Amino acid sequence: MGVAALLVPLRDKKGKVLPGITIKDCGRKMGLNGVDNGIIYFNHVIIPKENLLDRFTSVNDEGKFESPIASDNRRFFTMLGTLVGGRIGIPRSGNSASKSGLTIAIRYGDQRRQFGPEGGTEVPILNYRTHQRRLMPLLANVYAIHFSLQYLTQRFLNRKEDDMQEIEALAAGLKSFATWNTTATLQECRECCGGKGYMSENRIEVLKNDTDVFTTFEETILC
Repeated sequence: MGVAALLVPLRDKKGKVLPGITIKDCGRKMGLNGVDNGIIYFNHVIIPKENLLDRFTSVNDEGKFESPIASDNRRFFTMLGTLVGGRIGIPRSGNSASKSGLTIAIRYGDQRRQFGPEGGTEVPILNYRTHQRRLMPLLANVYAIHFSLQYLTQRFLNRKEDDMQEIEALAAGLKSFATWNTTATLQECRECCGGKGYMSENRIEVLKNDTDVFTTFEETILC
């Protein structure tokens, strides 16, 4: 009948895990270790009917399913519409990381000097066209994604029911493109900083590790 959301108590008032519930930590990750991802197992856990969040789906006293949305597909996508906010927030965070990485790499390229005319002073590596061609298109991407996400955010904040299908499509597409761009951008920034880019003090290490999972966040997995 679609997605049904239920409130399930996990612990008693003393903080002890309730019978039938097992909670495990996912363990150390590549990045974002401040987020305590975990797994919850339910084994014959019984909860009252009142725990059903019934804005879109409910069960009447006769045990029959009811919903104000007749279409199964429409009900499904209405329930998943709550994920749209996340699909906007994640690429915005990723694009911010791209901005930071490019700021670091471009400033480094403007200061790091290498080679130059015979008898003359060495020139900043950012003066070389090959270096510019690695970073400047990515800088243009960041600007384009920034304004695209600004547009999408305003559409979402001022949304109407008839607009949601288009907003969801825009959010899904931009989320994918922007997070892939973040991963590619930070790798290029790391390389353009040479060995210095591999040092933790450079910050690109943290930016790469904490944003790599953005290409996976907000997937919908239904079991």
